[in-house]
Amino acid sequence: EVGEEVQEAAKEVVANKGKISVCDQCGLRLDDVWARSQRIPISDDMERAGAPTTHTSYMTEFYKHRCGLVGLKPNSLVLETVRSSSECFLGLTRLSVKGCLLGEPGVAVILQFLPLMQHLHTLDLSGVGMRNPNVRTFTLSCGEPMWKHQTMKHVSLCQNPISERSFPDLLQWVKQNTKVVTMDTTGTRLGLQRRR
Repeated sequence: EVGEEVQEAAKEVVANKGKISVCDQCGLRLDDVWARSQRIPISDDMERAGAPTTHTSYMTEFYKHRCGLVGLKPNSLVLETVRSSSECFLGLTRLSVKGCLLGEPGVAVILQFLPLMQHLHTLDLSGVGMRNPNVRTFTLSCGEPMWKHQTMKHVSLCQNPISERSFPDLLQWVKQNTKVVTMDTTGTRLGLQRRR
């Protein structure tokens, strides 16, 4: 499936004499991520460096920009997680920001990545400061039709101050996402420990 997308993107680039930019890592169109992320403007640093050549560089700027919008300094560990990917960030099958204490607004920024990550298999948000409103955002954004999260199998929300008020949202999300094998809530106040 991805191979066909890369071939189509390559044909389009040739047909448009190179005017369409493609990701240097995955070969898919760069403008597709802009469309899906509502054309978030890039930062002054990115303007000086030129247009992004990968989805990974775009997502680095996306993260910085979104943090700025809510008055946060970007978390250095999250930036390193995004930048250090040897494969295209949007094609990652595993995302872990475990132990990066982000707090409620920082978690909200991370959750904005998820609809763009179509191949995500494992998500670890343990000990990030996720709260009940973040759980609601997670279940709503990951329930949107645009995010076909058919591959999501393992989610860890351990060691976060989440209460039993989030249980109905999480239960509904797990019911809708039948491929989920593990929803780990150890160390929360949900009253669940590990659901299989």
